[in-house]
Amino acid sequence: MLARMGAGFTLEPQAPESREARTLKDLHAARTGLIKDRTRLRNRAQTEDITVLTRQSKA
Repeated sequence: MLARMGAGFTLEPQAPESREARTLKDLHAARTGLIKDRTRLRNRAQTEDITVLTRQSKA
């Protein structure tokens, strides 16, 4: 089935990503994760009204 699709659409093979492109993609994913963590922690800090949560975050 894939062979027929390739023949029907005359698809060209794609060149693999360069090492630099993969590195940039990995760095971008890591940065996105860090930003999400920072946002989560800021939101948690703003909502810490309960004494137990405050003690847990300081430990």
